[in-house]
Amino acid sequence: MNPIEAVTSVFRNFVNFNGRARRSEFWWFALFAFISQIILNFVPILGTIYSLVLLLPSLAVTARRLHDTNRTAWWMLLYLVPILGIIVLAIMALAVLGVNAFDPFETSEVGWGVLGVLFLIWLLISLVSWIVLLVFQIMPGTVGPNRYGPDPLRPDPGPNRTGSGWLDRPLTTLRHRLRSGVQQWAVRHRQRRHQAPNPASAASAPSAGHRCSPKPFSAPSVEPRPDTSVPGGRHRPNPTLPAGSPV
Repeated sequence: MNPIEAVTSVFRNFVNFNGRARRSEFWWFALFAFISQIILNFVPILGTIYSLVLLLPSLAVTARRLHDTNRTAWWMLLYLVPILGIIVLAIMALAVLGVNAFDPFETSEVGWGVLGVLFLIWLLISLVSWIVLLVFQIMPGTVGPNRYGPDPLRPDPGPNRTGSGWLDRPLTTLRHRLRSGVQQWAVRHRQRRHQAPNPASAASAPSAGHRCSPKPFSAPSVEPRPDTSVPGGRHRPNPTLPAGSPV
């Protein structure tokens, strides 16, 4: 959120004490209010009127900033600690001076000592309260929706949203591209894995360009059948062979 958007958003929601406000909205408006107040203070009347104009928007954006950290807006009562301390010190001073109203310079030193101790206590408590509020306003808001509303940085929280502020869109685009690239690589890797042949079958299978040479043909051997007409199943001698030659 840029400064113009922040200031415009604060003045547009000047009576809205509900919802949440991001840090950029709060601090850009605080810087704008501080600079403009210094400039207008050169004219006392305009400075006073301008302070009254900024009072309600400042309280509203502070309440929303506390809501963004999941804290109630009642923490703004810490701003009243210095004012209440001044009132208490003024009453104590009047009481000390009232001890001797005819001669204030002869008031007891004990009364002034007590007043000095109370002043130091008030100063310490005021400083602590302002530091606590400053820390709350610097802290980042809770991620995702809380009891005061959705996250102003992530109105639609989900696994596809990331980043914050002006980096939200480029980081989201980068994450989408990385996820898409990883998914495509996984699909291609899975396809190659399923298409790859088994090493055992690939070793036994012949290659595409190799042709198996046919085996030479050999006629089956035929054994001579015994002549059943000869007693004993002997072979009939071949008349063309000489006697005594092997059959």
